Amino acid sequence: MLTLWGWASPLTHAEISVDLSLEPEKIRPGDLTTLTAVMYSDQYARFELKLPMRERLRLIALEAGALQLHDGSYRQEHRWILQAVSSGQVEWKELHTEIHFRDHQKNVELGSLTLDIQPYAETDHSMDPERMNEGHVGIQKIIVLFLTIIIPLGFTLIKLMFKRRKA
Repeated sequence: MLTLWGWASPLTHAEISVDLSLEPEKIRPGDLTTLTAVMYSDQYARFELKLPMRERLRLIALEAGALQLHDGSYRQEHRWILQAVSSGQVEWKELHTEIHFRDHQKNVELGSLTLDIQPYAETDHSMDPERMNEGHVGIQKIIVLFLTIIIPLGFTLIKLMFKRRKA
C-alpha cells in the first residue's frame, strides 16, 4: 500500500493519512482490478474519494465502508471494483478527497495513479483445428463405453426377463 497523502489539520490537530492501492496494477481487457482507499485518523473524520471514470474502464461495484474506531484510531475504507474494456494506460491525475470533520470539511489533492491494461498477444490465424484438451477424451471414452456396452447389455437383460415371465 502506498501512502499518497498525510496531513495534520491546523484546526483540529488531527493526524490523517490516506492510503491508495491498486490490485492488480497490470490487467488485460475483461479483467477486474480493485482500487482501495483507506483513511486513518486520530480524530473523528470521514472521507470521500473523487474517482473520475475513464473510457477504458467500467465500474462494477463501489463498496463504501463504514467509519470504524480501532484502538483510538478512526479508519474508513472505500473499494472500487473496475473492469477493463480496452487496452492502454489509465491515468488518474489530480485525485482528491474530501475530508469531513465534525465542524468543517477540506478538499485535499492526493496525487496520481496509473493502471496498465495490456493487450492480448497476437493469435495464430491458422485454419488448423485446435488440439482437444485431454480432459475431454476421458468423457468421450465413457460415453462410447456406455453406448456400445451398457445400453445393449441393458436391452438384453430386459429381453431375458420378459422371456422368463412368459415361460
